[in-house]
Amino acid sequence: MALSRWLDTNPNGGAAASGLTVTVVATNVGSRPAPWGTAQHPYLAVATQRIDDSELTLPAASWLPVDDRLIPSGPPQDVTGTQFDFRVPRKLATTELDHAFTDLSRDGDGLAWVRLEGGGARTAMWLDASYGWLQVFTSDSLESESYRAA
Repeated sequence: MALSRWLDTNPNGGAAASGLTVTVVATNVGSRPAPWGTAQHPYLAVATQRIDDSELTLPAASWLPVDDRLIPSGPPQDVTGTQFDFRVPRKLATTELDHAFTDLSRDGDGLAWVRLEGGGARTAMWLDASYGWLQVFTSDSLESESYRAA
């Protein structure tokens, strides 16, 4: 599908017992550079009313600081010893997240796994090596009915 006269994209996907897979191939068909990016926005949910009691596992060693408008304000920072360290599962509690994470650790298949668990339910998502960054959002800025909803 041509998004413009400079870029042609070919999204493809499918569901299987192992999960949902989406592949997007973009080709610059113009004569000049065409900066482009793509992202998915999944919202992981579990069986709790609020995310505060949910446990998050996030295999990221660095987070990207932002200003009050969520514009990056410096280079990636080490998560060690910060509220952003979820490399070992822990409750979200009052942690507010709308941050990008990177330096993802991966399993033997090259996948970085994010897991959310709560209320007896568990949701997981993996990212292959083509994704070096992950945005995590806890819904704190949403209207009251969606505020910190799980």
